[in-house]
Amino acid sequence: GLHLDGFKESVTEIDVVAEGRQTMTIALERIEAGTLRVETAIPCPRIYLNGRPMESRDGAELPPGRHRVRVFDVVKEVEVRSKQAAVVGLSAEDLEMVEVPAGDFVMGNREGNPEERPMARISLDGYWIDRFEVSNRKYRQFLNDLRESGDHARCHRSEGPEKDHTPAFWDDVELSADDHPVVGVDWYDCYAYAAWAEKRLPTEAEWERAARGDKGNIYPWGHQWNDRSLNWGEGGRKDRLKLTAPVKSFDDGISPAGCYHMSGNVW
Repeated sequence: GLHLDGFKESVTEIDVVAEGRQTMTIALERIEAGTLRVETAIPCPRIYLNGRPMESRDGAELPPGRHRVRVFDVVKEVEVRSKQAAVVGLSAEDLEMVEVPAGDFVMGNREGNPEERPMARISLDGYWIDRFEVSNRKYRQFLNDLRESGDHARCHRSEGPEKDHTPAFWDDVELSADDHPVVGVDWYDCYAYAAWAEKRLPTEAEWERAARGDKGNIYPWGHQWNDRSLNWGEGGRKDRLKLTAPVKSFDDGISPAGCYHMSGNVW
């Protein structure tokens, strides 16, 4: 059998005479490339195609077959066919992010810890933030890419040389389920993940506004405690969950910005 990239495989049977030489000519049929275009609702600094930055999202020529596209931390497998144009369109919902518009909000808590006082009205520019906690599935993609490339150039410059970003409890079956939030990570792990995902960590003010909204909510859902709106550990585990809850759960606890688990689950 004869195989060359970009050509259809050719199988030819020949008889070889001992101590002899036989010349043959094989006609190969070239496989025409297809094209791939990526459209995103949220501007992304880099889009990755098969693990490498995509040179142009307007239309890359590719051999037919399955290709891996990553936008932020969302990965899609795309089938490219010969002489056909494939388009990957990703909405904000697909990218699992919400936009917080520019504006003012009340930050702090007059009855909280000293560092939370006094309450103040803060003005912020608009920004995008993840709708869900980082799942083990997404963090596993980050680890796999990092281990395959061995490239720590985008990790924080002060992290130690022994740092490989494997979470504590990574071998715990209950804590490392795909749709549950990653736990046992430190600030360096979070920084490295955000850089890999073409994002950054939110500031304290950005996180608080996404969590409580513009009117100074005590909890993401309002001012009154509701033990059915979050995964929490007190009171004999009233939520009936042994440990963490899936990142897409507790709809009653969604913040005004549309974010999940801004209270409870993982801290």
